[in-house]
Amino acid sequence: MAHDGPIYAVNLFDIADREEYTAYSRRSAREVAAHGGTV
Repeated sequence: MAHDGPIYAVNLFDIADREEYTAYSRRSAREVAAHGGTV
């Protein structure tokens, strides 16, 4: 499936643990890049 334009995704979820979210946000760009995406 090919796309002509950008695709955006938003994570909307409740954050119970601030440190867990901070760790997630620090690694998210790296994880996206590992799968060929960009942030």
